[in-house]
Amino acid sequence: MRTRLIPKRLARWLLETYDPWETSLKLPNGKLLIYEEDVHATLGLPMGPLEVREAKTSDNDIEYATFLEHWRQRWNIEKGGPPVGSMEYAIIERGGHGAEFIMDFIIYAISTCIIANANGTCHFHVLNSLRIVNDIHKYNLCAYVIKCLNDAVIEWKEDKTKFFTGPLLFLMLFYLDRVEFKAQKVERWFPTALN
Repeated sequence: MRTRLIPKRLARWLLETYDPWETSLKLPNGKLLIYEEDVHATLGLPMGPLEVREAKTSDNDIEYATFLEHWRQRWNIEKGGPPVGSMEYAIIERGGHGAEFIMDFIIYAISTCIIANANGTCHFHVLNSLRIVNDIHKYNLCAYVIKCLNDAVIEWKEDKTKFFTGPLLFLMLFYLDRVEFKAQKVERWFPTALN
């Protein structure tokens, strides 16, 4: 992705226009509905049959707790997740191979493109669905993006002074790819994010 910034006015307009109850952008000439297939076409994420489950502290899953503790030890932290800003270089330094690289890369990608934490740490809760790297393609990350978008927009509309934590990059790329201006044809690529 070559996108380095999201124009503030466009971002705010998209958030104001987005209806999380109908999963659509309300445009002057009608609604532009967003489906899982749109997320797939835009970001190239899998639409498998399994739901992405974030771990909760009330789960009491000993196996996951052990897994999470091992993951945190690799990042030299005791709780929470590492700062997103330090992850990119640490992942590169460790080298690009194996299950640990894949998990770390996906957590970094999710934390920068799909759901952020206002405190700047990574969104590690999806590690619950990444424990078996060979099964990642079986998860519906497209539905997860839509859920994150809806939740984040609802939260933002309740208090617009808060940091928006949802997949704004997806929303912008989706809008720019799907809307045609003055009958101009838009050349489409799959996924849009790689264009």
